[in-house]
Amino acid sequence: MIPGVLVRRELHDAVRRYWFLVNAALFAAAGLLLMIFGLPDAALLGARGYARSLAGLMQLAMVFVPIMALIPAVVAIAGEREAGTLDYLLAQPVTRGQVYFGKWAGVASAAVLSVVVGLGSVGVVAAARGVPSAPIAALLGCTILLVLAFVSAGIWLSSRT
Repeated sequence: MIPGVLVRRELHDAVRRYWFLVNAALFAAAGLLLMIFGLPDAALLGARGYARSLAGLMQLAMVFVPIMALIPAVVAIAGEREAGTLDYLLAQPVTRGQVYFGKWAGVASAAVLSVVVGLGSVGVVAAARGVPSAPIAALLGCTILLVLAFVSAGIWLSSRT
């Protein structure tokens, strides 16, 4: 029960702080620009032409995802400690593991949702322009795994400081 409350609180904080919306919008805008300006080559090169746009999206994810996942993950526990609310949270009838899991799940779900909104909108545009859906789905899956890895690293770093 308590981890569910913490997950909802972290999701609420993500939306309230606007980082979720800003990350999704920036990721979508950059990806859409890549797809719009990169896919004209697909008309000339055929099926191989979309690979350049997908490689650009992959590079965008490798640069952007660590930033968008680490910052809120580090703030999740360190921010509570700095504000003095972590002591009150741990004084409740919860274990440290429940607090840790609740924080991780909340930040991870907000970051994954941000990536799904951003990259999903790019995927819809790309599919409408003729790009096969399997590479887009694979890129989305790998990006979600990257998000989860960096959120885990950020929460771990945050709990160690």
